[in-house]
Amino acid sequence: MKIISNKSLLFVGCAAMAMSVPAMAQDGEEGVQADSTIYVTAQNRTEDVQDVPIAMDVVGSDELAAAGFSSANDLTAIAPAVQVVQDQGTVKITLRGIGTTSNDEAQDTSVVANIDGEYINRPNVLGIALFDLDRVEVLRGPQGTLYGRNSTAGAINFIIRRPSGEFGFNA
Repeated sequence: MKIISNKSLLFVGCAAMAMSVPAMAQDGEEGVQADSTIYVTAQNRTEDVQDVPIAMDVVGSDELAAAGFSSANDLTAIAPAVQVVQDQGTVKITLRGIGTTSNDEAQDTSVVANIDGEYINRPNVLGIALFDLDRVEVLRGPQGTLYGRNSTAGAINFIIRRPSGEFGFNA
């Protein structure tokens, strides 16, 4: 008669437990819509974020409010690939470690910043407060085809919230 070793019993027991665990479907969460599609304008047209072949971080208005986003200095809190340095009136943005340290007029930036599709040629403008944002799109990697030669490191799109038909305010 053959004796079964402890290792064999342990293996058979683990295999039996793995086979007996039932698979359960996850229930839908309350408050989450069935159609929670995120739309972006990274390619200069409105598309589903799942259809855009660009490495990007998209942060919506609810996440911006939860993170306490109020200016470009807060970009690091919502997109870890972005570093913003504000020093003596100059704003320097780097994306994944690539950026421009010079701020004179003859130097082009390496990160493109757009507010509602309008190109900001000097990042000093981003020292102001940004409010009523619908979303922030951070596109990582070269974006020269869509955003021009100044987008060696990537692009940052600030999309302002559109007016709605109802009266309201934020405090």
